[in-house]
Amino acid sequence: MAADRSAAARWFDGLSAEPTRGVVSVRGDEVQFVPEGGVGRFVPFDERTSVTLLGDEVHVVMVPRTPEDPAPQLVIEDASWEQVVRAVLSSQVGDVPGSRRPRSALAWILVALVVVPMMWLVTRAAGEYGHRLVSVEAEREFGDFVDEQLIDLGQVLEAPKLTAALQGFADRVAAPDSPYELRVSVIDTALPNALALPGGRILVTRGFLELGSPPEAVAAVLAHEVAHVEQRHGLRMMSRSLSVVAFATMAVGGGVDGLELAEALAESASVFVTLTYSRASETEADAAAAARLAQLGHDPADMAVALLDLERALQLEWAEEVPWLLTHPVTNKRVEDLLAAPGPAYVGEEWIAAEEWSAALSELESL
Repeated sequence: MAADRSAAARWFDGLSAEPTRGVVSVRGDEVQFVPEGGVGRFVPFDERTSVTLLGDEVHVVMVPRTPEDPAPQLVIEDASWEQVVRAVLSSQVGDVPGSRRPRSALAWILVALVVVPMMWLVTRAAGEYGHRLVSVEAEREFGDFVDEQLIDLGQVLEAPKLTAALQGFADRVAAPDSPYELRVSVIDTALPNALALPGGRILVTRGFLELGSPPEAVAAVLAHEVAHVEQRHGLRMMSRSLSVVAFATMAVGGGVDGLELAEALAESASVFVTLTYSRASETEADAAAAARLAQLGHDPADMAVALLDLERALQLEWAEEVPWLLTHPVTNKRVEDLLAAPGPAYVGEEWIAAEEWSAALSELESL
């Protein structure tokens, strides 16, 4: 084993879902982990250390110091390191912990025909219906966790007038019996978008507000995002994502413990903004928002105006750079449905005075 061989890796101490990133290398007959900007340390192997190859990563799980402590884990982002780690283990303890005896062909057939399908059905059901077991309070805490993972999306802007106006839109379109406490923030990023997180947190980007959509169109977009919150689409999407991760881990025999779920949660949350809602979820949110707008005396077609503004901006300026960041794909069918939705039976109260909206938007110019 060459002493200069290295690979990117993540260290999970079992206490936090956030890993410590760094580099692993071989020093003599030991594996050393060097965190970014930190001091290297040797990875403590013993006869109970397990090694599992999951996709392109090698998961090395160590035994905790005491039964009450969580199990630390080293994830090496290079599949070829499986043999390196096993060779180091063999030199240290005389055998390769975590290795499994080859299963017979009959055993593999049994796994393929019976065990794997059963596991898939269980995890699929958990992904589709597991969100029903999550309380609103737990969902809010989860949304806060996701929000922390999205800090790279942009800093929250201190724009009190604009934030208050958007918060007012959201509060008005919320269902009268909604159990959610909505919280709207303006995020400093040029990407035009709006995003609803589980539990009631709604992020509106500076780029979206700078499109110049009228306040009634912006309010309609907030109605759509509030519908995502109240229909629990974000939680359902994350539930399905985590169920697939759990299934993949179980299928290779790695088990699903708290540490692995914490890692999956952190990784899923960090890419929440890149995921797209299903067509069914978008249709459901559009329909709920359109009905609520009409109930308040406003035209559901206002949402179509905002969607077309958003689509035009994304196609002109962002299509090649970040096509995957369009979390609400615009289709002709969606626009047609909104234009055909039943209109209001009366003229509702104005969302905001023109002068007040102009003053709120002017805060963006001073930031």
